[in-house]
Amino acid sequence: MAIVTTCPGCNVRLTLGDERAGETVECPRCDAAITIAPRPRPAAVPPPLPPSPPTGVSKRTRVGVLAGVGVLIAAGVLAFALSGRKAADEVQPRPEPAPTAAAPKAEPPPAAVIGSAVVPPDAERPRDLTSLVPDRTQYQAQFLGSQGQGRRFCIIADTSDSMKGHKLADLKKQLLKTLADLDPNSEFYVICFNRNPDPMEYPTWLRAGSPEVEKVRAWVQSRTTVHATRPVPAFAAAFALKPLPDVIFFMTDGQMDRAVPREVAALNDRMPKVLVNTILFAGPKGGQAEVLLRKVAADAGGTFTRYMP
Repeated sequence: MAIVTTCPGCNVRLTLGDERAGETVECPRCDAAITIAPRPRPAAVPPPLPPSPPTGVSKRTRVGVLAGVGVLIAAGVLAFALSGRKAADEVQPRPEPAPTAAAPKAEPPPAAVIGSAVVPPDAERPRDLTSLVPDRTQYQAQFLGSQGQGRRFCIIADTSDSMKGHKLADLKKQLLKTLADLDPNSEFYVICFNRNPDPMEYPTWLRAGSPEVEKVRAWVQSRTTVHATRPVPAFAAAFALKPLPDVIFFMTDGQMDRAVPREVAALNDRMPKVLVNTILFAGPKGGQAEVLLRKVAADAGGTFTRYMP
């Protein structure tokens, strides 16, 4: 039978195979340790007592019957104790013989079952089980015309020199609007980039809606441009978030290195992949930037959008 339990940290409901009884597993959402209760052992049943002696018999007969009952009870208790000791001896681990050069390779333990997903044995089990037990609660997000659905949304925004002036002002306006329009139950994280990644001044996800959006308003308004367009380190910071994003919105207006799609795909080497929606900000149609952005989106199962302010 399956074991149904609830994470004490985030209240997510997990379904595990009964062979996980007595183990401690890691919550796929918040990494909290969850101890699964062991299977209860069947209660020992003592031997039945013999029927009471019939009334009206002699005192000597009564004494003999009671003595016989006492002997039977003592024998039953002794037999029960011996059987319990034998069972305990049988479950004691026996030392295994040392493997020899000709010994066949041991078979790996069977896979465990979490919900409807099969998890490989401990030696092959990934550390992050979030993708195996997905959060079914979904919310909508829109950034610069690009649509996404999930719970955690990460925005990677270009603040290189080519975004100076009215383009940067429009980016800040649209970014704050996106954060304000998110469902209060969703979460967000913002990483600007130019020569280096420039993440918001919080180490992890913030809840959408007021007052959390107000915490980053001043930071967004104070962003300035710097020469160079290097998005890959910003993607590395996004994929280092715990839990992982459900959707990444990646916008840029400039030319990127041709290796960007390959390097982003290597960072997103997981199943299922983190969905990446790419946005070309006021860029020319059909240019190299569009080709590279379409490749990044296609590799991650996302969409490409051209935004014109």
